[in-house]
Amino acid sequence: MHKIFLVLFGLITGVSAIAQQNETIEVFDSKWRSSSEKKAQYLRRSYKLGDSCYVWEYYQYKGPMIRSERTADSEGKVFHGASYHYNEAGFLDSMGTFRQGKKHGEFVRLKPDKFAYDVIYTYSNDSLVNIELVKPKPKADLAGNALEQESDYPGGAGAWQRFLNQNLRYPERSINLRAMGTAIVAFAVDETGGVTGPFLVRSVELGIDSESLRMIKKSGKWTPAVRNGEPVKSFKLQPLTFRLEKG
Repeated sequence: MHKIFLVLFGLITGVSAIAQQNETIEVFDSKWRSSSEKKAQYLRRSYKLGDSCYVWEYYQYKGPMIRSERTADSEGKVFHGASYHYNEAGFLDSMGTFRQGKKHGEFVRLKPDKFAYDVIYTYSNDSLVNIELVKPKPKADLAGNALEQESDYPGGAGAWQRFLNQNLRYPERSINLRAMGTAIVAFAVDETGGVTGPFLVRSVELGIDSESLRMIKKSGKWTPAVRNGEPVKSFKLQPLTFRLEKG
């Protein structure tokens, strides 16, 4: 028998499936050839997001994400939108944005095993126009200004724990694989407390990742950060730790 816990946030009371509507999950062997689940080493989940965006997520079959891409076409050939790449331990390694198949805007290389910018490469229509080495900065809003107060869940840690206890479900796939670990979700909290643009800074496994993102999207309004006495848009990193224990 297994006991299911969310470390630091209390007991989880149920399980959930990870499938969403109109998604496709394919499995591959060690050479990325189509495979049975028994021999699978990798998987790819794809689904449509909105009217003209397709998401492609590549995973180690029993482990963290390898990369996530957005494309303008249903065949996954024309990169368009956010691109995220992860190291073998599941930490975000680099990210950037494509526009109709071309690098456009900032591509960021991150410091190993933590969400801190190392180098920023700026592209314009696939041409590299600038390279910037990034120096550490104090906690700040999205404009780089120091904050007086960081964003937080209304009611603090206790209220966040209650929200998770009431809503979070350990994914059935994750239980079957005995997948455990800490997923970290990054997102912006705007001036009104709204959550925007969540993505994974640390990936654990498909089911755990999906449930972590679901919780952030479901969490509602947060208390915004404050600078000069006024609410400001800021960036947030939220860890969610999953653990199975035998009992």
